[in-house]
Amino acid sequence: MAQMDTSCLMIKPELTNEDNIRVVVRIRPLSEKEIRSRFKNIIRIDHPNHISILNLTHNSDEHPKTFTFDAVLGEASSQEDVYECFGRPVVEKVLEGYNGTIFAYGQTGSGKTYTMEGVQENKDEWGIVPNAIHHIFLTIDQATDKDKSIYFSVRVSYVEVYNDNIHDLLSEDHTASLSIREDPLHGVFVKRLTGFVVVSSTDLYNVTTLGNRNRATGSTKMNEKSSRSHAVLMVTIQQNVSGKLITRVGSLYLVDLAGSERQSKTGTSGVRLKEASKINQSLSTLGKVIAALVDAKSTHVPYRESKLTLLLKNSLGGNSVTTMVANVAPSDYNYDETLCTLRYADRAKHIKNHVQLNDSPRNIAIERTAGEILTLKKELEQLSKIVDDPTIEFIDTDEKERIEEIRRRENMTNDELAAYLEMKIQSEAHETDLLLAKKEYDKVQQMLQQVEKHAVVGEENLLEKFDEQQQQLNAWSLELKEAASTERELEMQLHWLESDMVDIEDKYSSLQEEVDEKTKKLNKLMPVLGRAKKELAALERKQRRQILKEVDKVRDMTRHLDLYDHILSQWIPEDKLLLIEKNMTWDEWTDEWTISHSSLCGNNVQRQQEPSRSLKQDRRGHSDIYRSYSLESSQRKSANMEEKLKLPLIDKKPSTSNSLEE
Repeated sequence: MAQMDTSCLMIKPELTNEDNIRVVVRIRPLSEKEIRSRFKNIIRIDHPNHISILNLTHNSDEHPKTFTFDAVLGEASSQEDVYECFGRPVVEKVLEGYNGTIFAYGQTGSGKTYTMEGVQENKDEWGIVPNAIHHIFLTIDQATDKDKSIYFSVRVSYVEVYNDNIHDLLSEDHTASLSIREDPLHGVFVKRLTGFVVVSSTDLYNVTTLGNRNRATGSTKMNEKSSRSHAVLMVTIQQNVSGKLITRVGSLYLVDLAGSERQSKTGTSGVRLKEASKINQSLSTLGKVIAALVDAKSTHVPYRESKLTLLLKNSLGGNSVTTMVANVAPSDYNYDETLCTLRYADRAKHIKNHVQLNDSPRNIAIERTAGEILTLKKELEQLSKIVDDPTIEFIDTDEKERIEEIRRRENMTNDELAAYLEMKIQSEAHETDLLLAKKEYDKVQQMLQQVEKHAVVGEENLLEKFDEQQQQLNAWSLELKEAASTERELEMQLHWLESDMVDIEDKYSSLQEEVDEKTKKLNKLMPVLGRAKKELAALERKQRRQILKEVDKVRDMTRHLDLYDHILSQWIPEDKLLLIEKNMTWDEWTDEWTISHSSLCGNNVQRQQEPSRSLKQDRRGHSDIYRSYSLESSQRKSANMEEKLKLPLIDKKPSTSNSLEE
């Protein structure tokens, strides 16, 4: 299908407090295998933002399905076009102090890893990650050269989500599972995660290369080097200014998701099948999260159903500038997967994130104080007019002190302002501590008054009552401890049961898929087996007939051999028989036995001297003359001799006068 050659413009709209996720679609070219298999291209780009897909497998008259995204990159788009389109804008926002996320989604073999990583040895084929690294340190170098008071700190971590377990790709033990936590102060974070501080792009390249080497990969029918895990590269950039309290922190998440798979196409089994099941399960949860975020009626977003979605919580519906690149394959063989990816991306573009600049608490206090100063300046101008007005004869002393305070703040330098704010913050904290302490003191005083008031009630012994209550309290405390212990045991049992249930469900799903696949193969092989059985039966019948024929031949030959042996033993002396055998040779050309010098035998000499007719008569009366026999002549005479052999044999030996001449 024809495509228009499009070039993507940089996606850089103005940021607001609520900013939608931006979605870009990238179409890879047809692979050599797809071209050899004569698959057709079913994707058309009518506009830089529109993509159409046509179903050629069922009905050629079906109308194409059209989708609209922030940008659509065709087969001719280069890696540089991809980065300039949606990578550069996100990285620039991170350098300004915002959070940013770029993640690639699509079926297996659609080009996600190539989009994110590319080929590091060839700069023209760099993906999002190496281009972002180069961009970050180039910007840092330019900023520090321009202003020596600015300095940056870059920290990097690299994790993968493999079989719903989080692994640290930069750790020596990169197969150990880590836990993920969330709190109001730090947000979502991975406990005991390794972090490296890098000072150059080369350092960051080496770190990412190490992580990619430790990442789980495998081979399937659709992809020789298929990613078997979701990888998340986390780069944190902190910006400081010397002599100022301003600190800005931006976090960049670069996510390479593993591709969705169909077992019937990838041909996975065993470990690969379990990996595919976990990948599809986590992507399904990601789909649920996206659906819940775009549904206005939804009251719950299932981030915690998967470690992948919990890790990306800030990127999906949180404080982040997020771009999703949906990678699709253009062949009609992948129609279902491509359509599913486009629908997935179409839902994601409606997610709204709440983007905020990441400032430190001191930055916020400074900005708040600066606003107060502007307000006070306005008040000062108004009060100055009142003070300078000659018609005003009396001004309150408090009002004069307030005016002087406003003028003093206005004349403060930045350093004095910072010191003043620090002192003010400490003073406010001290006042807060004093207020809390006073409240606690008042509370204790009230309790003491209550105790004194009820110290004596009639003649009741309060000490004994206190002991009883203390014993009862200890008993209740013991019961609570036992109940807590029982609850923990039950929680552990529940956890193990849930884990076993998940394993059983995965195993059942895997076995069911394997049964379905083998059933399909069995149905295909049954007709072949039937034809093979019929051919085998026909061959067995033919073989039996052939064996019977050969047995008959053997019997016939045995009978003839017995006849020939009997003839030789009765009509040819033993010494002459040995002489004949000694002079017999096999002629390959005539295919019969010949006797050397047979022309000198008596019969041949007699045949030359007498007419053939008299020779025949003479032969009837001279049985003692030796002749030369061939196999054919023996066979012709064998029939006549069989009847004669039934008669008593004549005990007469032929004369040796006509012996064979050598």
